[in-house]
Amino acid sequence: MGYLKATNDVRHKSDTLPFKKRYPFWQELWEVYSGPYNELQVQNWKEESEEIQELEQFSFSSQDEGLVKIQRVTLNDKIRDYFIHHSADSKEQLKWFSILFHDDHGIEGIEIRNYAEEIFFNQVTREDAEPILEMFKKYDTEAEFFPDDTD
Repeated sequence: MGYLKATNDVRHKSDTLPFKKRYPFWQELWEVYSGPYNELQVQNWKEESEEIQELEQFSFSSQDEGLVKIQRVTLNDKIRDYFIHHSADSKEQLKWFSILFHDDHGIEGIEIRNYAEEIFFNQVTREDAEPILEMFKKYDTEAEFFPDDTD
């Protein structure tokens, strides 16, 4: 077991890039790899009130934690489709600071961090990581598998 880390350096991409070019892996990540998860934890800075309000219609839990607002959303086909097709803000950038995917045991699997500058796949084998690495490679996104030496 180990984890996979992908790095999407959005800071060095043109501000005029459309969302699909800035995050070329986005749709495939959701369609292919979100299936085992049934809950999302979405985090935003409290001042991102428009993004927070938008998710209120879907969230079953919302809490303040310091400077961050945390919303929990049940992941189903409707929500998956929403995140695939409605994640871009007016500047064609990701709306949410972080999105964490949890399975029905509460175990965190995928982590989309820092507006998708970093994406982690946790608790994966090298074999499981291969198609994910290929996906990121296909989209010219740097990714690497890190084995957990404690197993």
